[in-house]
Amino acid sequence: EYDRIHQTSFLVTLNAYFDANCNARQAAEALYIHHRTMLYRINRITELFQIDLSDSTERMHMFLAVQLLTLLSDECITL
Repeated sequence: EYDRIHQTSFLVTLNAYFDANCNARQAAEALYIHHRTMLYRINRITELFQIDLSDSTERMHMFLAVQLLTLLSDECITL
């Protein structure tokens, strides 16, 4: 919802970040962006949504949320 309203790509960013095992450089490469841009986006996400990605439990919750949102958005596209 936030991405749609504010024309951001935070869900895609988090998805790439988690796919890269929380390695910002690898995630940046996957998205064809500079690694500092990735770090900026991750910092922005943590500030906006008040999450701590260094906390393993919180990181797991965010990973599951991203997976669910991605799955739901993919299903909406195919319906």
